[in-house]
Amino acid sequence: MLQDREFYRVGGNYPITVDVRIIAATHRDLKERVRQKKFREDLFYRLHVVPIDIPPLRERRRDIQPLIFHYLEEYNSKYNFKRTINNDALERLISYDWPGNIRELQNTIERLVVTVNQDLIENRHLPRGVLRNSKLFPALTMNRDKMAYQELLDEYERNLLLEMKKYVVSTKELGERIGIDPSTVRRKFNKFNISFDFNDEEA
Repeated sequence: MLQDREFYRVGGNYPITVDVRIIAATHRDLKERVRQKKFREDLFYRLHVVPIDIPPLRERRRDIQPLIFHYLEEYNSKYNFKRTINNDALERLISYDWPGNIRELQNTIERLVVTVNQDLIENRHLPRGVLRNSKLFPALTMNRDKMAYQELLDEYERNLLLEMKKYVVSTKELGERIGIDPSTVRRKFNKFNISFDFNDEEA
């Protein structure tokens, strides 16, 4: 039927033509499954006509914030709340890898909306897994005893800028997020040899 767009009813004597489009989704590597003889090769190539690869959330972090606000609005409306989220908690959520992708994010936002007993969602309300595994604040490398205090601060600041740079499109936006002037951000980028490889008209 997939190949010829025709099928026979059980006990039928003539073909019935259908006009259908099949949309199939999976999180498995079907090519590898075919190689392992765990998925039919002919079926794979009949379905694999217009493949659309949707990367995991950790590879498209700019989608995370709009999704957070979307589900926050949805569950506020569903449960008749007026929950908001502060910047620190928002940054933590954005920096988390979301191994469960959108379903995990959706469930997390619903949980926060219904379990937090105040309108403002803060860091202390986030699940332990998010707080433990978010990558917003890179750890200092403290095992190098001879590293000077200023070098440690520089390393931390450089790592922080590199991490924050993943979630913004300009030095202006980065400056707004961390509370410093965009010109200061640019000077720090130059100081630490960080490239201006995002869409930054002011760079």
